[in-house]
Amino acid sequence: MSLTISERFELLGGLVSYRELASGAVPWLVEELVATEPARARLRRWVAAGGMAGLSVYDGSAGSLIRADVERRLVYLGDEGIRAVVVAALERIAPPARDLVLDVAWILGVGRGMVGWVTVAPPAPGAAEGEPLRLIALAGDRPDDEIAGTAGHEVAHLWLCPSPESVPPVATRRLVRHTAIHLAAEWGQLDRVVRIFTDRAVTDEYQAAGLARTWGFSGSAANGHRCALAAQQHVFAEAAAVLANGTSQG
Repeated sequence: MSLTISERFELLGGLVSYRELASGAVPWLVEELVATEPARARLRRWVAAGGMAGLSVYDGSAGSLIRADVERRLVYLGDEGIRAVVVAALERIAPPARDLVLDVAWILGVGRGMVGWVTVAPPAPGAAEGEPLRLIALAGDRPDDEIAGTAGHEVAHLWLCPSPESVPPVATRRLVRHTAIHLAAEWGQLDRVVRIFTDRAVTDEYQAAGLARTWGFSGSAANGHRCALAAQQHVFAEAAAVLANGTSQG
């Protein structure tokens, strides 16, 4: 079911009239963009912060201005052969999600012109409200349309998923997750715990793929069933590897 005009009016803080919305204004405001409560909260914050006064929020017609804005604000590190694909992908994304990724994410690419790289990290951006720095990694050994679709899919995850309440060190994250798997196996609850992990992953993947499709992306990253299956397989493989290792240490 698509959003009603009343719902769209409310989400936009009353800044766009019913008549304008009925005439097709703000075409990027679709149900998939606000499929989760975190996404709705982000949209409301973006509107309250003056996002609707930004570039081409109504009809997406100011392509050159959008590109200039993305080029200026994007933090991209790594394989330069991928950067142009990323810029073009971000131009297609709904303005509030595009602003979010430009404000709080670094995008990393490798695998096209080089198989590895090292660089000095730029200064971390100032934290947006409740939004820690994110990293989006892209593999460049695929066709441009697949790379673009993956970029759109990962931005959709960033937009739709909740922000963590805290950001523990990587070693702590691994230890917590691996300990949970070991304890679940020890208590005979492994199937249940893995199912909890996979159910959440499946929902996330279908939602991200659906939102990516509304932005015009296609291919594997816009295929919810394929993404969900890959996420399930990843969880199963992680659990098997942890148990095979025989330790809960990170």
